Amino acid sequence: MFKIHENFLSCNRIYGLGYETQGRKPNSTRKNMKTRIAIASALMAASSIASAGGYFGGSYIMANYENEVVDVEPSGALLRIGADIQPMIAIEGRLAFGLFDDDQYGIDFELDHILGVYVKISPMEVQKFSPYAVFGFAESEMSAGSFSSSESDFSYGFGCDFEISPGLSANVEYASYYDDGDEDLTGISLGVTSRF
Repeated sequence: MFKIHENFLSCNRIYGLGYETQGRKPNSTRKNMKTRIAIASALMAASSIASAGGYFGGSYIMANYENEVVDVEPSGALLRIGADIQPMIAIEGRLAFGLFDDDQYGIDFELDHILGVYVKISPMEVQKFSPYAVFGFAESEMSAGSFSSSESDFSYGFGCDFEISPGLSANVEYASYYDDGDEDLTGISLGVTSRF
């Protein structure tokens, strides 16, 4: 659970967010550090594989963070790099960071980052349209006012690549980055992908 959510639920007044609690619990910090190291290692592996031939892309992501109290839509940029390991299977690394925050109850909510590694499965290509599914692991960090918190979770998504020209495609995707039943972080992204 994002500590942002815990702080909201523990406040008698919502305007106290970011002033009553200012840090992460030590165990959470160690857990997230291990997660970041694991994901960073996977990203470097994907990068080394992709150097021999793969793809990279960029997208504009419209995120949605929702819990029992708030429903906000910060946005950001998403970068991806991947390589095909089988005709229909690729490994992909992703990094997203915030561009525009969203305001609710006078508090600015911002997407700090999303760091993840995924397996991408593209079962078919029809008339230059290539639907796909991704699943993997992501570490996400959100900020609300002066308070920030990060969590890691199984992540999945569905999308479609549309070929614009040989080696260049447009992309639309829906993804879930975090969901524990009480709160979730999802995103819709639009972008382009280039092969090299």
